[in-house]
Amino acid sequence: MEKEVGKKINVHSPQTNSAFQKLFGLPPEEFLINDFTCHLKRKMPLQGRLFLSPRIIGFHANLFGHKTKFIFLWEDIEYIQVVPPTLSSMVSPTMIMTLWQGRGMDAKLGAKTQAQEGRLKFHIQSFVSFNVANRTIMALWKARSLSPEQKVQIVEEESEAKSLQSEESGSFLGLDDVSMSEVYSSVLSVPVSFFFFLQAFKYVSFPV
Repeated sequence: MEKEVGKKINVHSPQTNSAFQKLFGLPPEEFLINDFTCHLKRKMPLQGRLFLSPRIIGFHANLFGHKTKFIFLWEDIEYIQVVPPTLSSMVSPTMIMTLWQGRGMDAKLGAKTQAQEGRLKFHIQSFVSFNVANRTIMALWKARSLSPEQKVQIVEEESEAKSLQSEESGSFLGLDDVSMSEVYSSVLSVPVSFFFFLQAFKYVSFPV
């Protein structure tokens, strides 16, 4: 399978694929197509990474030693909705994945809501490159009934060749040992009169 796919895309290194398989307990034939930094929205946004393979979609986060990890199958997804950016979504489009009734229950801890009929909903946002992530995810979901080789071919057609590589051009190797944390910034307003005061202060002489 890897030889077949190797003719179509730049396959990740054996070390990266091995780390991906070990992270989610996957068999050796399951290979990584792409991974994206994002936020999983529950009560509070959780920073982590979304991993995409021909068969599964997985999420992993390690925030101050508290780990969150789950997977579900592409065929578990009933429909995908993209919600326009809002202030609450940190000015980022939100992708809502709704699973079929009774599917993906092992991933329940990552769901933001659960409908009365038992459908889990996952809210994902703040992708570094939303367009790349959206194209790749939609291509894989639409091709969920195809073979792994056909899925990769469709993703390649939907995305530019470079888009199939990790958007950060980095590796998630050793992800279990990295604690992710939020980065906050603030803006302090300073009145214009303050600068005039500093300018005048330069010309004041003090007795020694």
